[in-house]
Amino acid sequence: SVVGAYGGGADARKELNDLGAELLLSDLASIESGLAKAQKKAKSSPESKTEVGVLHEALEILSSERPLRAAQLDMAGLKLLGGYGLLTLKPQIIIANVEEGQNLPEGLPDGAIAVSAALEAEVAGMDELDARELLEGFGVAKPSLDRVIQASYRALDLITFLTTGDDETRAWEVRRGAKAPDAAGAIHTDLQRGFIRAEVVSYDNLVAAGSWAAAKDKGWLRVEGKEYPVAEGDVMNIRFAV
Repeated sequence: SVVGAYGGGADARKELNDLGAELLLSDLASIESGLAKAQKKAKSSPESKTEVGVLHEALEILSSERPLRAAQLDMAGLKLLGGYGLLTLKPQIIIANVEEGQNLPEGLPDGAIAVSAALEAEVAGMDELDARELLEGFGVAKPSLDRVIQASYRALDLITFLTTGDDETRAWEVRRGAKAPDAAGAIHTDLQRGFIRAEVVSYDNLVAAGSWAAAKDKGWLRVEGKEYPVAEGDVMNIRFAV
């Protein structure tokens, strides 16, 4: 969600609240419509009775003016509601469009990000060094795009692992808590299907060692199986057979 905090009359908190209310009303309409249909089907379909229960729970949450993302819904409920395109079920990041050098307005939730669209537009056509100097002059330590990407990763509960070879190093995304075969599947389904094991070293250790072979010599390379939970910054070499 992007809210305006640019100019003396801007009220970012009110704009965010108004937007939240609109999303809640939209979801309420979707749930009420879906519930009416599910109740009719439930007369002859046991599966629809489960759907009715989940929709009733969602209706109660929204009626209490809470977004669905803030509720403790189980995986089955989340899967069922996923078919309704509900807006308050989606992860949210809040970006405040501020004036150059302005701090984040008060009253916004934790994790909100201050971005000056005017400043970002100005540095977009500059070379990296000049852009960094200009941003630092306004007290911006890190480019807004980097901060937005990091916030998006947190909202989506994603982590990054890497693969590397002689001519290419690539970053891949998986959900936090994903196991090694899930990471293999992010690269290619064949790797997941034929997963045997993964050779793993942390990014920092690989850089410190200077090479894969050196990391192995130092004892920093580990062999992990199917139950290994992938960690942020893991560098992985997947062994597989199909």
